[in-house]
Amino acid sequence: MAVVWTATALITALAPDLVSGSGSHHVPLPALTAWIWATAASGFLSLPRSSHLSTDAVTSIALVWGAALFLSVSAPELVVDDGATWIPVTACVAPAFAAVATGYVVLASVVRGPRVTPGLHR
Repeated sequence: MAVVWTATALITALAPDLVSGSGSHHVPLPALTAWIWATAASGFLSLPRSSHLSTDAVTSIALVWGAALFLSVSAPELVVDDGATWIPVTACVAPAFAAVATGYVVLASVVRGPRVTPGLHR
């Protein structure tokens, strides 16, 4: 869960703002929406039996949130109205996809259950 919240804090601090109109009004839209998706991912990670996630599942979640961070910070913005409005679409959408991917990874890990290596009995 630390990876999710670290990535969210960095997205909040580093992602570009929505710039609107000729007065260049800045709205930190990614900072306002990333926390919602991080909360959803934390909810998935707080499900019963999700505390026993495999190393593969934890690595997948870390990679997904790392990719969301990278895309949120480095992806170009959508520019409209002859440069008067800049919309950071990727910075708003990447955390949502990361939260959904976290849900799928946790669900797959919980449904599959713990791995048992053939020949090893505990």
